[in-house]
Amino acid sequence: MESAKLTLQGVEIRPVSVPLKRPIVSKVGRFDHWALVLIDLFTREGVVGRSRRVRGFGMKRSRRPSTGNAPPCVGSLVRSAVAAALALASSASMAQGVVTLYGGVRAGGEFIDQNDADATVKLDSGAAGSLSFDWLLADGRQAQLFYSYQRSALPGSVSGRSSEVGVNIGYLHIGGRVFFDGTDVESGSYLVGGLGITHLSPRVDGLSSEIRPSMNLGLGHQWMLSKQVSLRTEVRGYWTLIRSSGGFFCSGGGCVVSIRGDSMLQVEGMVGLSYGF
Repeated sequence: MESAKLTLQGVEIRPVSVPLKRPIVSKVGRFDHWALVLIDLFTREGVVGRSRRVRGFGMKRSRRPSTGNAPPCVGSLVRSAVAAALALASSASMAQGVVTLYGGVRAGGEFIDQNDADATVKLDSGAAGSLSFDWLLADGRQAQLFYSYQRSALPGSVSGRSSEVGVNIGYLHIGGRVFFDGTDVESGSYLVGGLGITHLSPRVDGLSSEIRPSMNLGLGHQWMLSKQVSLRTEVRGYWTLIRSSGGFFCSGGGCVVSIRGDSMLQVEGMVGLSYGF
């Protein structure tokens, strides 16, 4: 008798700390908890598989006050980002995934040039490349890890030079897709978006990069070419919180670029080829 084929739909991973009735004491410390990871696999056919993995003992230790110079909010953001990345990587590694390679054209990004009588300056428009990885969550929603890159430039007036100031712009976002016409395995339209960071890196030796919080929101359509291959078209808007009152792209001798702006808005039209596995 041939067994029925099951299609993985999503995965749910839950860490659990189980207290021990009788703590274990050894040379390396006192162990009060047993750490488990509960794993639930969901299929489109309605069959649910459950498993658990042992992560080892949890040791209670006294905490020492931090002596670092980083502000508390920065440390909190770093810890949250690491925890989110580990959780997403764990779930993504076991879920049905889709990789998409995009090509597009991006425009936008205005600032006030303080070296040129507060004239408005714009980032150069140009080609951009993007890569995304989508995977299904336990409730059927689709999560997405998205990265996009563009080589752009600002007028040389922002730094008092004749040549342009080249700027590399990278977005790294975590978000997802929600279909309002069709599903992830058939042709249809969807909303897409994410939250993360923008990395602005000048192509000038000696100048520092800038990292700012950002988000993206877009509208797209998917055409299924086969069971595993699809074509995507999207329009995305990127919003970055700049909060610059003058100095930007600083070096050891001070800030070279003088621009002012609260935020940066860019818009991109994209075409992508997706492969599911």
